Amino acid sequence: YIFCYQCILTNIQKNGRCPVTHYPAKEDNLVRIYSD
Repeated sequence: YIFCYQCILTNIQKNGRCPVTHYPAKEDNLVRIYSD
C-alpha cells in the first residue's frame, strides 16, 4: 500500500499495525519510494 510517509510513520508508532491489513508492522518495514 502507498501512504504519506509521515502519516504512516505516526500510525505505526502509535498502533504498531498496518491501517489496512492490521498486520503487525515496524518502522523498519516502511520503504520510501520518493523523497522530496
